[in-house]
Amino acid sequence: MVVALAVVLDLVLSGGRVVDGTGAPWFRADVGIRGDRITAVGDLSRARARRRIELRDRMVAPGFIDMLGQSERFLLADDRVESKIRQGITTEITGEGESIAPTAPRLLVEVKPFDDRYGIRVDWSDLNGYFQRFRATLNLGTFFGAATARALVLGYGDVEANPAQIQMMQRLVGEAIEQGALGLSTALIYPPGSFARTPELIELAKVAARHGGIYATHVRGEAGTLFAALDEAIAIGREARIPVEVWHLKVAGRESWGRMKEVVARIEAARASGVDISANMYPYDAARNGLDANVPEWAHEGGTAAMIARFHDPEARVRIQQELWRGGLGAGGDATASAVLADVTHVARRLALGDPVEPPRSSVENAELLPMGEVRTRCYLRLAVDDVPGVFAQITRVLADHEIGLASVIQREPATGPADVVLLTYAAHEAAFAQAEAELSRLPCTRAVRARIRVEEART
Repeated sequence: MVVALAVVLDLVLSGGRVVDGTGAPWFRADVGIRGDRITAVGDLSRARARRRIELRDRMVAPGFIDMLGQSERFLLADDRVESKIRQGITTEITGEGESIAPTAPRLLVEVKPFDDRYGIRVDWSDLNGYFQRFRATLNLGTFFGAATARALVLGYGDVEANPAQIQMMQRLVGEAIEQGALGLSTALIYPPGSFARTPELIELAKVAARHGGIYATHVRGEAGTLFAALDEAIAIGREARIPVEVWHLKVAGRESWGRMKEVVARIEAARASGVDISANMYPYDAARNGLDANVPEWAHEGGTAAMIARFHDPEARVRIQQELWRGGLGAGGDATASAVLADVTHVARRLALGDPVEPPRSSVENAELLPMGEVRTRCYLRLAVDDVPGVFAQITRVLADHEIGLASVIQREPATGPADVVLLTYAAHEAAFAQAEAELSRLPCTRAVRARIRVEEART
């Protein structure tokens, strides 16, 4: 049907296949835009428009929603948010366990290195103030993090809240939702949020429920303790009478592989019993995190400075090394993680001193334990890179083309000149490294690939 309009459109997207987001099949139509709003969908061939773009059967869809991102602080450093916009993401949900507001001096100490590096001036104290400051190319919705409430009221210690402190945290939950938060969130593998007991979370979730919010959670365990963690999320939903969303549902660790059917059955059983619970997952089979997430929970108590102080205490350091989380890799996982961590620590120390990098032979003895298939060699590649963010995607593409895996990256940025980057890589055959080196040296942002430090055969 031809659509007749009395107004002049700013833009018409002509001849596209429209996927409207309702779940209906795509259909051919034109899309008319005036200002920042879609004003017409249909045959706009006779409509007046200042500009037309012929799509030639390309797909047209509403902007995608990233159901869990962490851009709330990054977008203050660069409000273009191109990493999201160029994927078609126009809305992001954030606030995983911690939230950008409310804030206070003790919280700002933890993010000061980031803020100082990117020139972020914190001139807000609550969500109202943050949203007044907010200027970015995407829409943002945030949860209020239970860990933020805990840090504001209790600090960063592993302590149990008393009734008066619970009431203070409840007040913060209510105020945040009144100022636009979507509900209450937790990320229960990260201190200080992980110090919260289930009854405390139920009491906070009750306030979120009264304000029409939901409870979204990165559950307390995603490997061996996943089912207990799911049961906790279900109990919070049942006791607080609040909808529950489980973020990035997964069965992590080799020992848990193949159990997703059981996980889904547990969620479906909870729904059948009356708990409004759902889950989402990211569409790729990889994961990443900060190295501090592998540090045992007790070592985080008191905040970042206290954790780093424990690294320098000989007795605490030994205990931390013994209790590092190894990722649920199963048999051999501990030795593998220890070997990789030893290599990374050694390389970082040598770079910091300005010394040539020479990995210790002893740490390579466990290389055959790396769970990457037939890994036979490991190699350190050292690069002088002018623009690390700009070239890193090209570096990883070259490695992937030659079936070379990337285990870790160490980067040192001198005051002048290119960055010094060391890649710990692994492959089935030594020849792959030489071929990759030749290609890496031709990248426009990489001045030179210095000779690889050493290739060592793993034991067979």
